[in-house]
Parts: sequence; structure tokens; C-alpha cells
Amino acid sequence: MRAYYCTAQVASSRVAHLKAEQLVAGLSGALDWVQRGLALASSRREYRPCVYNGTVHLYNLARPLLRAGRRQHLVGALKMAVAALADADEPDAAWRLQLSTQLAHALHDGAEREAALAAAAAALPLAEAVGADAVEQLFRLQLQLAQGDVARLKKLADDKGAQQPRFRALAQLAALRACLLYTSDAADEEDS
Repeated sequence: MRAYYCTAQVASSRVAHLKAEQLVAGLSGALDWVQRGLALASSRREYRPCVYNGTVHLYNLARPLLRAGRRQHLVGALKMAVAALADADEPDAAWRLQLSTQLAHALHDGAEREAALAAAAAALPLAEAVGADAVEQLFRLQLQLAQGDVARLKKLADDKGAQQPRFRALAQLAALRACLLYTSDAADEEDS
């Protein structure tokens, strides 16, 4: 495993100076090495402590791609990391939450809205383990992922509203904004 992680570090250092699609291609190769290490670490119980280390390597290597418009290239690697941490029963809920939210962003960037919302919803127990601020941040992420989908926003308001009125208010504001944007776009189309 460690050899795979080290090979990934070397491969990423060779492409660190690249930009755009060349960087994506180069980092994909480096991330493949980390994924091999994660697969090996996940396969045997005595290697499970190395799963956490592998996800840290993965995150550090993927950092240049963790921005809008590039995150969709990380979906496979992030899915594997989230699943490996869950299989290893990793106790660091904050770290697992961080990777889960990055997965939701990556899925959303890849135009997989339903999968992104499902990934965010699956992260709720992790957010609850981390604390109230994490729960609110996760809810805000769900609102962002559901942006423009008034029915989904209303459902989030009803689901979360029973827990905290603040969440209901946030969701209702997002739904109202979506309605206003839709009305504004329709009016613009009629004017032209």
C-alpha cells in the first residue's frame, strides 16, 4: 500500500506544473495508484488502518481538481474513498463528512443531481456525529444541490422543518428564490 501511495506522490509531482486537461490526465494517473493502495488496504483487516492514510493521500493529490468545473473527474476516486472509510469503520466522522461532501459536489458538477443529493443525504449521520454546525452546513449544501428544483426544496423544508424552524426558513427562502428566478427567466423570454 505504502508503495502505491509513494508512487502516486511521485507521479503527481511530475504533473504539478501542468494546467487544464493535461493536469486532469496526469493527476488521474496518480489517483489510480492511490486507488490501488486503497483497494489493497480495504481487502484485508490488518491493513484497515492504512485506509485513512490512503484517503488523505487521495485528497491531497486531488486538491487542484477540487473546484467547480473539474470535480467531476474525481467521482470514481471519491466514491471509492468514501466506501473504503465506511467499510473500515473509520471513527473520524469529520473526515468522512469532508470526503462525502466533496463527493456530492463532484457528482453535481458531473450533472448527476439525484446522485449528489443522495450522497449528501447519506452524509447526515456523519454530520450529526460532528455537531450542529456540520448539520447546518450539510443542509445548506443540499439546498445548493437542489437549486432550481422548487418541489425538492419544499420537500427539504418539510423534512428538516420538523427538526428546526431555521432549516425550514432556509429551504423556503431557497424555494422562493427559485420561483423568482424562474418567473424572471420566463418574463425575459416573453420580452424577446
